[in-house]
Amino acid sequence: MWCLIEYNKEKPKISFPFYSCYIDLLCRLCYTIQTVDGHCCTVAESVLDPSKVELFSSIIYYELVSFKTSHLIRFDDEIKSFIKQ
Repeated sequence: MWCLIEYNKEKPKISFPFYSCYIDLLCRLCYTIQTVDGHCCTVAESVLDPSKVELFSSIIYYELVSFKTSHLIRFDDEIKSFIKQ
């Protein structure tokens, strides 16, 4: 079992246990893409809790960039066109 230790102001140390099924779930719901300018972004399913997206980004050591959109992006083509904007 893996474990991620999260530090914050309220509680000095919080430990998240990582069971293999939990890691598999995160990997199915989150994935990375490369933008046209060469940067990597973490993309997550819309039903995923934002804290889990941050957790996934910290596991794979990518900086998390969030996009504020007024519409739900459902398909790969929509993701690509949104990133080019």
